Amino acid sequence: MENELKILETKMIPLDQIKPLDENPRFMTDEEFNALVDNIQTKGFGTPLTVWWNDDIKKYELVKGHRRYDALTYLDSKEAECKIATEYGNREEMLMDAMADNINVGHFDPMKMTELFNYLKAKGYDEASIREKMGITNDKQLSSLIKQFKKELPPELADKLEEVKDEIKTIDDLSIVLNRLFNEYGTTLPSNFMIFDFGGKDCMWVRCNEPLWNKILEIKKKCTDESKDINDTFIEFLK
Repeated sequence: MENELKILETKMIPLDQIKPLDENPRFMTDEEFNALVDNIQTKGFGTPLTVWWNDDIKKYELVKGHRRYDALTYLDSKEAECKIATEYGNREEMLMDAMADNINVGHFDPMKMTELFNYLKAKGYDEASIREKMGITNDKQLSSLIKQFKKELPPELADKLEEVKDEIKTIDDLSIVLNRLFNEYGTTLPSNFMIFDFGGKDCMWVRCNEPLWNKILEIKKKCTDESKDINDTFIEFLK
């Protein structure tokens, strides 16, 4: 059943009362982000953010407008005009609506999309209901999603995905194929990506910016110089 989203009000909300979604798969290139910042500076903010009150954390969670939120934060804005969304039965319904807003728009992280899909399945939502809320209701739309995934993958993995695309009939198939490819070919990724693999089953792909990558190199050097296990070093570093 289609999610009926109601907007009760629009108001100014301090940015420190808004929490971006950790699950948001969308990202921008530096050039696109700079253009967005310039546009906001010259033409104003435009479309309000969409937020949802999460009583568990006592903050608004950002449903739509993550890049505009980032731009406002960069510009040192203190508040933003926001639409207050209601009628989500739970956080999972909010996440599905947020995910639907990212389909066919800009760049997104394939692994974050599949991780979110797997999370929703674990919460009891079947593939049919997730696909409906995501707006992927037929094979043509699924093929379009696969093409978008290919655009965001490094060339080596994009080629491998092309080779096995006929195996993919569902989003669950896509998730399985991606995890398999990352497990098998993760070592061929360019240096601005980092792969975490657990037991050959769970795989997380992290897109690194330059400061993070430099920090990872520092950790690697520390492990080499001090003959330390990198797992213990990471745990110590993250405490």
